[in-house]
Amino acid sequence: MRRKKAVVLVLAMLALCAVGDALVGNPAVALRNGQVKAALAAVEDGQTVALNGAIPFAWDRVYTIDPYTSREKIAEIIGFDSPAIKENNFNEGMVHLLFVKDGKVTASILGHGETLGFRIEFPTVVTFEEKAPFLASKEDGVVTLTYAG
Repeated sequence: MRRKKAVVLVLAMLALCAVGDALVGNPAVALRNGQVKAALAAVEDGQTVALNGAIPFAWDRVYTIDPYTSREKIAEIIGFDSPAIKENNFNEGMVHLLFVKDGKVTASILGHGETLGFRIEFPTVVTFEEKAPFLASKEDGVVTLTYAG
């Protein structure tokens, strides 16, 4: 009887994890998304920031994805498919970033700048090694980072 309870408990925990993953996605990616939002929203007006110093986790490349780009096209751009890839079928005002490390998506940001607390403008991809500089401006509580490289 004890063994049966243990099996039921393990199955219930697995089901709960599956439901959580379906609702929130990968918990590690969700945690890093929060770290990106906090780090970039905290940048001060007039600062020049290098992303490799501002983002508090390991990454090789960060991609900015244009509006109305399909999942298939995004996978082609980054070189692999991932459940963390989201389509941006909304509008031009959305921020859509994918941080990649060792062929895996480590953070996936998709939202309006006003909600996120930041906007970021750069060519399609920036690498960690570039130490790419961004000039920050702040208006109405939203930080805008513009590629200055």
